Amino acid sequence: EHVTLDNMLYIKAYAQFQQSLIRESMATMNTLLRKFPRSTFSQNAAYWVALGHLFLEEYAEARDAFNAIVTRNQGGPVQEDANYRQGVACYGLGDYPAATQIFTDFLGKYPDSQLASEALSMIGDMLAADSDLDLAIGHYQRAVEKAVNMVQADYATFQQARTLELEKRWQEILVLFESYLDQFPERANFTEATYWRGNALRQLGRQEEALQIFFDAIATYGNDPEAFGIDFILRDLAEELQSFNSNSPLSLNLRERLQNEMTRAADANERSLLMRLQILQRKKLTADHLMPELLQKLAARDIDGALNICGQTPCLFTSILEGGLARITTDEILPANIRMGIDETGEAKVATLIKPVNYLTNIASVSPMVGLLGTVSGMIKAFQGLSLGAGANAEQMAANISEALVTTTAGLVIAIPAMIFYFYFKNNFAQTLSSINAEIGRLLNALETGAVMYVPGDNEAYNSQHMNTQQLNVEG
Repeated sequence: EHVTLDNMLYIKAYAQFQQSLIRESMATMNTLLRKFPRSTFSQNAAYWVALGHLFLEEYAEARDAFNAIVTRNQGGPVQEDANYRQGVACYGLGDYPAATQIFTDFLGKYPDSQLASEALSMIGDMLAADSDLDLAIGHYQRAVEKAVNMVQADYATFQQARTLELEKRWQEILVLFESYLDQFPERANFTEATYWRGNALRQLGRQEEALQIFFDAIATYGNDPEAFGIDFILRDLAEELQSFNSNSPLSLNLRERLQNEMTRAADANERSLLMRLQILQRKKLTADHLMPELLQKLAARDIDGALNICGQTPCLFTSILEGGLARITTDEILPANIRMGIDETGEAKVATLIKPVNYLTNIASVSPMVGLLGTVSGMIKAFQGLSLGAGANAEQMAANISEALVTTTAGLVIAIPAMIFYFYFKNNFAQTLSSINAEIGRLLNALETGAVMYVPGDNEAYNSQHMNTQQLNVEG
């Protein structure tokens, strides 16, 4: 009975922790410790109580709880992990000297620990916070050498880059990421590394090299929704467009290359990349680059001229506008027909573009259910083991509980990013449609009234032309 009860309490606490019922899990673990202090699960239960305090950001309680485990010195993997987590709790309290000392002692005791890389990175972060940048970089370099997975290697590498950036050591950033890509050719975070390389090249005045590696990365990885580095690259390209005069050779070249990439993505049906480029175009191309000329054409009722602009710059905005202008078949302008064409074209285009985004909601909904199936399977096996008298076999029970935890984690690992991407793309798409609707409203007003009512703040060429026109009208 004794064995069965402490096993059941431990399983219950695990299940509660898995469901993010942290305080309930801690209470159950404390019950186990109180009723069965000599249980084989007592050390693990104490560890999970301490970890619960850490999850809840109760750093003082976590520090004391982990310190008690370390002091008891019962050995095993829990002892090693508790030693490391004690340092994390001190870091959370802002007690950097104590945290640094604990991590240093940890590295002395467990030089080959799987957590050694993380301890080195934590020390590096604290040194960087104290402006001891060279020493911080040295710890990040050692952290990469000790890394046992790409999460650890990536963190240390990119933290090293951020530290170098503080002192504008661009050449060293280039060398860093060349080494990183050589060391991890198959597993490296290529797009974010490319972003850093390109940014360093730009700071060194090597603009063409930066653009080349940016566009190579966009073409290769742009359709992967999990390649966050592509979003950083496109953000920088957008800022670059904003900094240029709209008619400068650099601006025109960049616009042309982006347009070519959009055409290629459309032809290859690379919808994630196409949406990314259209979001960029909405922000930096559509309003500033096309609106002034389109307004002038439509105010003068030059429908062919407006259609020519749309044809030369295919995107969601121009496609929708083109669908409306195509309804004009005579000299008579019928706003109702134009609006109908805009609505029909817009619905068709939006339905096509939003389709891959909607798939993300299906993935986010189904993945946790698949994970739950594994959870139920693992728990059933655990309780079957108890019913057959296998409760004392902690390894078998742990394997069954592990199955439950692993499958649930796998489901959430898939579902959470899918949901994040869904809302990211959905919100950006909603903003795009809102902007397009407002701009088309201005264009239709210009077509009906002949009045231009759009003055973009950062379009110097248009502002100058518009001011000159007003001046001529006044003088006339």
